[in-house]
Amino acid sequence: MIRYSFIVVLLAMLTACAAQQTTGSGNPANICRDKGLEVDSDAYKSCVAEATNNECTARGLQQGTDEFSKCQDEMRKATFTRQQLQMRGY
Repeated sequence: MIRYSFIVVLLAMLTACAAQQTTGSGNPANICRDKGLEVDSDAYKSCVAEATNNECTARGLQQGTDEFSKCQDEMRKATFTRQQLQMRGY
């Protein structure tokens, strides 16, 4: 039980640490799930990659720059965190 509580708290902290722009409906996990895609499908993975690129481009970042790479990493972490929370019923 303590381990489970620790994991929940850790996930909540990671979510709080994610940039505000990657939470809520702008999260690629939410965007792709709202389209009805299954989490483990190739279509979902493609959707997440596209949504991540679109979000980073919308922030005015140029592909190939360090900032763009950081944005993509941030979006991937936010997607993973959202998926983990949804799997656990949060």
